[in-house]
Amino acid sequence: MKPFEEYQTISFPSDSDIVYIIGIEEKARFVPIYVGESSRNIGRFGDYISAQFSAPTDFKVGVAVKHLMKKGHKVVIKYRSSSDRRREQDDVIREIKAAGFRLLNDLHGYVYTTAKKDEETRKVEDFIEGIIESI
Repeated sequence: MKPFEEYQTISFPSDSDIVYIIGIEEKARFVPIYVGESSRNIGRFGDYISAQFSAPTDFKVGVAVKHLMKKGHKVVIKYRSSSDRRREQDDVIREIKAAGFRLLNDLHGYVYTTAKKDEETRKVEDFIEGIIESI
């Protein structure tokens, strides 16, 4: 037995400021579903794993990723260092939309104190189903 065969690899980040794209690797192509920026580098992705309802973006992205994975899709993150992460995020979003992709960024958030979790989950899953159908 080789003790590291089952492990996946993540390159250790060199900078804390990043712009990233979460997407589906499908049939040898990448389909973006969300674009973000962070000063916490890969630490940001833990927020999506926990998907707390009190943090609408974390919840939205987390539900989307879990739904995709449940459906058998491979979800990956592409990221790069950035010296102006908010501007670069906006540029990447513009480029992706110009290429004809829909992004979870466009799905409106909610006020967690008045929203219903099951309704918000359904909105995200319906949005993601639309993306899956277009693949």
